Amino acid sequence: MTVRNGDPLAVIDGANRFDVHTITAHAQRWKIPPQRLLERIFVSRGFTCYQMEAAITERLPLFLSRQGARTAVILGLLDSFYDEQVKFQVAREMLQRIIAACHAMKADGISLLLACKEWDVRPKERNQFLQMLAESADHTYRVAAQGDAQRRNIPENKNVVQPQGRRGVMYLRSGRR
Repeated sequence: MTVRNGDPLAVIDGANRFDVHTITAHAQRWKIPPQRLLERIFVSRGFTCYQMEAAITERLPLFLSRQGARTAVILGLLDSFYDEQVKFQVAREMLQRIIAACHAMKADGISLLLACKEWDVRPKERNQFLQMLAESADHTYRVAAQGDAQRRNIPENKNVVQPQGRRGVMYLRSGRR
């Protein structure tokens, strides 16, 4: 993680999953004062798909530019897109704008990690959102649920998300390393 080396990290959390205690535990394991890591992590939470779209397409690129940050993590991007009160076509268009913004950031040398839980939702048409996101990613990985006897990270073929998986992680890597 770049934050370990002193670089800023942007986190957009759409699933209320960001855990400060995990960061503190990693800092202690790395023998780094937790405050040193935490002061370089900037978290924004989105509770609706509208907030997630604004955070990713408008605020994130500006923040990354101002901070000189090259890495962002987006947790639970799709969680709010399954809200039946938002018309399917509206949610789909918002997701397409988010994907375009992610690719623009990637073209600017930003690396993005998108962590999304795979859901089986009703109406079924919304289940295609994860596939849309996966097809836009450079790499996809399936991460087994914690406590699962088969817990491991399994690199998947690009653009393939197997329906039997519990979680999916997408990664868009910039041209820079």
